[in-house]
Amino acid sequence: MRVPAGDRLELRLQRIEQLRFLERDGQNLAQASLRWLLEQPGVHCVIPGARTVEQLEANIAAVDGDVTAE
Repeated sequence: MRVPAGDRLELRLQRIEQLRFLERDGQNLAQASLRWLLEQPGVHCVIPGARTVEQLEANIAAVDGDVTAE
């Protein structure tokens, strides 16, 4: 897997920052992304990648939030 660097890395970081509005108190951007996916019609489950128990627990906590029309 090629790791982004230079301009490609900067572009990805800018795109991530544009999504920060999805974060809610007590939930990070990854959780907001999972929450958004789960709200989509026809999506019954998501398969997130977790490398640690802490990441897995954070992913599971994503189902506790709501997605608003905003």
